Amino acid sequence: MKLVEAAGIAACVLLLGGCATTVDPKTFAAGREVLIGSPAAVRHVTADCAAKVRRNPQLHQSINLLVSLPPDRSPDVFCERFIKAYRDGRITYEKYLESSKKIVDPDLVRIAQGR
Repeated sequence: MKLVEAAGIAACVLLLGGCATTVDPKTFAAGREVLIGSPAAVRHVTADCAAKVRRNPQLHQSINLLVSLPPDRSPDVFCERFIKAYRDGRITYEKYLESSKKIVDPDLVRIAQGR
């Protein structure tokens, strides 16, 4: 369960522009492996991410504009895209660290928009 939490922390930093903590490279990689091997973990982390987006009206509005989807679907689609990109290796540890410092990367914009 600890590795699922690591995947969730990494996703939180990537998706929500920073959390109280970041994870080290090995934990980041281990979180990815959890997501690769467990569709249930992907669903859990994605649902948790979408719930956090919905609880933050300002973030929810920003995501609506970014992904150009109806407000009721945007958190789910946005989080699903990022979790899958993290799982599939499209998001590197370096991009993860930049995101934790609120540095916007064009690759992350493309992921958010499904490109």
